[in-house]
Amino acid sequence: MRRFRLRALALAATVGVPLALVLPSTALAYYGDEENGAAASGGPTGEYYCVSITGATACFRPTGDDFFVKDTKADGASAVLEWRYDGYSRTGSCINSLGSGKWGWCNKDFTENKTMEFRAARYDNGRFVDDSYDVLAYT
Repeated sequence: MRRFRLRALALAATVGVPLALVLPSTALAYYGDEENGAAASGGPTGEYYCVSITGATACFRPTGDDFFVKDTKADGASAVLEWRYDGYSRTGSCINSLGSGKWGWCNKDFTENKTMEFRAARYDNGRFVDDSYDVLAYT
């Protein structure tokens, strides 16, 4: 009986390891090449542009290249600001995991006089839920 268990274990290991290397990863990822966790903030001030969907508000302040994102619904999902700079030369996410009713802030550095497109989105445990239309602004 013991020999059977050892052979079964050896067979499972030889089949399982290569299979694990072939199967696609289930790693979760947010939008773009740059992912930043938002720091707690009081929200945007001065001149800024915003877009909202149920559960998330996303704002961009060109002066200072600041992103603000607010989770507006206690639904377990995170509010995320997804952005695309100068076409697709840089892309990323500002992720607010601070909880419902809280503003988050991400600071970036962009060259001036370029286009910035951004939108509000929601992710549930790293899985995309939904997003808003894109807003066009300039740095």
